[in-house]
Amino acid sequence: MPKPVGRCTNCEGEGPLGEPCAGALCLGAGFFFEPIDGKAGNIEAQAVAREAQRREEAEAQKLEEELEADVRALTGEVDGLHVDVSRPSWMTWFKTPWAWMTALSVVLVALLVGVWGEPASDTGGKKVKTERKISKDAKALQAHMKACDGGDVARCDKAALALKQGIGAQPSPIQAQKLMGQACEGGRAESCDTLANWLESESKDGHREKVDALYRSACERGIASACAQVARRIRDQGQRMAEARTMAKNACDAGAPLGCYLLASMFERGEGGVRSEEMAEFLFSSACDAGLGDACNDLAVMLHERQGKSDKIQRLYRRACEHKSGTGCFSMGMLYEQGEGVLASPVNAVKFYTKACDLKHGEACYRLAQAYQDGKGAREDVYRSRECMRKACEAGYAQACR
Repeated sequence: MPKPVGRCTNCEGEGPLGEPCAGALCLGAGFFFEPIDGKAGNIEAQAVAREAQRREEAEAQKLEEELEADVRALTGEVDGLHVDVSRPSWMTWFKTPWAWMTALSVVLVALLVGVWGEPASDTGGKKVKTERKISKDAKALQAHMKACDGGDVARCDKAALALKQGIGAQPSPIQAQKLMGQACEGGRAESCDTLANWLESESKDGHREKVDALYRSACERGIASACAQVARRIRDQGQRMAEARTMAKNACDAGAPLGCYLLASMFERGEGGVRSEEMAEFLFSSACDAGLGDACNDLAVMLHERQGKSDKIQRLYRRACEHKSGTGCFSMGMLYEQGEGVLASPVNAVKFYTKACDLKHGEACYRLAQAYQDGKGAREDVYRSRECMRKACEAGYAQACR
């Protein structure tokens, strides 16, 4: 289903409804594609406009009632009944303090009405374009866009990253992907690798062929991290393990931590070649030192199976968690829950399960849900328990989906 069309209020250009306008004078200045009469999506827009108008009218009515109440209080009226039964003459009444206060209130109300009701300027029925201050980030984004239009693919890449992160303009994933694709087609290999990452994170299977082609294109042009991704995707299929191992080795030799991590895993299991725990340990350690959290976790698991409990293993799990490994955070939570090598602490277990759940670790979300349900390590909270159980199911932990 096509996205509803809107029109920019500044340059009159048309584009996807709700997206920021990418025009040279609009991008980063806060201009969006607004609804157009006769275009799709205007029923909802009109409903929103009517609701906003209703609220404005309600607020105006409330203000009017408050002013009327103030006037009544000043003149001695309560719910339409005058409490002053003496009824002095108008000259006597005018000399009272209440009269002066009433008159002052009337004058103030008149002035306010005059200020609010007076038109800003005579525009002759023409639209007045609002001048808005543009931030440095917005100016930089406009410069990147202009250079990109001139064929500078490196600036297309920078503009895409800014739009993806919402720097200089509202986030626009559609426009960001378009610009990154433009940079990739223009011969920038790093852009092909980045675009493949974006598409893969957006949908695991929806762009499979396109993602494969982008990673291979980047790999062929010397991007080591892309070669590691190609090796990973081949290995995940469970076939051509020798090819995956060769590609992982080449990526590792070229400095890609993911390549070293994949090669370590294959050495540990003997996939695509000989099995060697010594090589696996060395490669896991190298990838861990490079900041790959999962490598730190897998090294800890391997050493735990070989040596049993030790302070080094605990440090590796903690390091894995610090490097954003959901599995590493989950492992730390398990240590604290079971009191293995550390003093048992349900509170610390919940702390690490929370970190792991935020990193989309299914079993961590499931155990966190149980903690909130039982009030163990955290205050009992049925709502949070259900929310964590939902996250566990979405993360693929089947037991949470029952």
